[in-house]
Amino acid sequence: MKRKTITILLLTVMSAVAIAQKADAVKPVKTDKANIERGTFNHLGFYVGPGSEGVSLGIATCVTPYVELSAGMNIVPGIKFNSEEEIDYYYPDTPLGDNFRFPSSYETDMKFNLARTTFELKASIYPFGGNSTFCLVTGLSFGGKKAVKITAHDEEVARIMQEAPGTTAELSVEDYVFKFDKQGNLAGDVRLKAVRPYLGIGVGRQVTKRRVGFRFDLGCQFSGNVNFYQDDRKLTKQLYPGEEEDKKI
Repeated sequence: MKRKTITILLLTVMSAVAIAQKADAVKPVKTDKANIERGTFNHLGFYVGPGSEGVSLGIATCVTPYVELSAGMNIVPGIKFNSEEEIDYYYPDTPLGDNFRFPSSYETDMKFNLARTTFELKASIYPFGGNSTFCLVTGLSFGGKKAVKITAHDEEVARIMQEAPGTTAELSVEDYVFKFDKQGNLAGDVRLKAVRPYLGIGVGRQVTKRRVGFRFDLGCQFSGNVNFYQDDRKLTKQLYPGEEEDKKI
């Protein structure tokens, strides 16, 4: 009788344990969603948007709840503008003949083109972790060292170059002198450092909890000195008394 009672009691306890285990399996487990969503390289985000460096697009991933890494590119469209600049002529010492026509002082169009493509690597640091949105941003921008392309063409310059060999025709931009070739063409550019550190602050995440999110950051890019080039030759600024060289920007 006692053995039968013990058996029934054991079966009852085992049934209760099985029911409890089944209930625990069905019940949702409370976990830290931030740690699951933002593990080590376990989620990716794609971003696109406008900025001062052009149209940005790239890919981002989370490393921990505190850090996101991103890599992308910035495309500046072919924004162009013109500037009227006066041409300076310097003629050779040899006689030019009675039929040679000296041009009067006049201006010609210089064309400036801002089109370029740069690449970036950035790390966003979220000091409060979890799903917080405030971050510190640091990284590098590289490529696209030609910030502005400069061109000009003038038929009168080409005529003078042919009729008076040895003549020099020049244009000045920010006290940098560019020279025309014998075909009346001029080409140059404004260059920055090829690798430029970036430091800023931001709000938002590139790897979001939902399908779509928003991110904004504002910072400084350390571009070094602004240098003017023509035919891959660095130009020297014409300094006036008391004037200093360009500062780093």
